[in-house]
Amino acid sequence: MILKTDHYNLGATTLEGLFLRLARQMLIIQKTSSLNPNEITDLVAVDTDETEKRASVSIANVTGNFKLDSLDIITPFTDTLTPAAEGLAPPWNATNHLEALIKIGIKICNLERNSEINKNSKFIFDYSIASKGDVVEPHFDISLNATDIPLIITLNGQTSISESDSWLTGEVG
Repeated sequence: MILKTDHYNLGATTLEGLFLRLARQMLIIQKTSSLNPNEITDLVAVDTDETEKRASVSIANVTGNFKLDSLDIITPFTDTLTPAAEGLAPPWNATNHLEALIKIGIKICNLERNSEINKNSKFIFDYSIASKGDVVEPHFDISLNATDIPLIITLNGQTSISESDSWLTGEVG
């Protein structure tokens, strides 16, 4: 997996690398957001195992609905989850980084479920959507987990070590 600094260049990174970069961005946003910290501290969590060279990401406590081809996140209030200072729009036509992270995770999960693509039946990504009936409009709770994302990947018979950022081995500053 290649983790490039230019994490919005889809041609320069794998989807897994993009997913990890967006997870990192969400950790920073969670830490610096003006929202009530209790509302967003448990949205995205990242754990790494440097010995095994693997990372795991979990996303929870998100409520939303589908609007046309986009994911409309209702909880948490996401307007402050897109830092203007970054000057970069989230990828995949998402309105914020959390939406992009979820959309990419669902895309990878769906690719993993396709036996023509995933011939080894290795599953890293999983998500669940539960209907939420206590509101007027149809909403859902969504959670997504990516367990043991390899930080070393073999492509075309060649092994390459990820160009991992320091956040994979330490805390987000």
